[in-house]
Amino acid sequence: MKSYSSNLFGAQALILILIMLSTLKIQAFDINRFDQSNAFALGEDLVAMPFGMQLLEANNAKANELIIGIHGGNSEGYEWIYPLWQLNQDSNQVFFYRWNDKRCANANNAELVNQ
Repeated sequence: MKSYSSNLFGAQALILILIMLSTLKIQAFDINRFDQSNAFALGEDLVAMPFGMQLLEANNAKANELIIGIHGGNSEGYEWIYPLWQLNQDSNQVFFYRWNDKRCANANNAELVNQ
């Protein structure tokens, strides 16, 4: 009986967590949302992204060119918004690689090359 009740409690907890997560609004970063008045807000979103390679727009299966902005973790982000927006074209895919500048640069370089 104890095993059944603990399994039931675990299932109920999982269902509750899934319900709570389903109500979260998740919005991906999209460089196309730039309108020259929101550079600071988008910059904050950019530097809030995890370290590593991040896609900055919807996936473009027809892209034949890759643009990667590379910067360390110590940035306000807004200085990247306009240049990345200007470089964004229908024929390319724009990424941002944010590296942890508190680590050895060689480790970050290896991660970038392997991605």
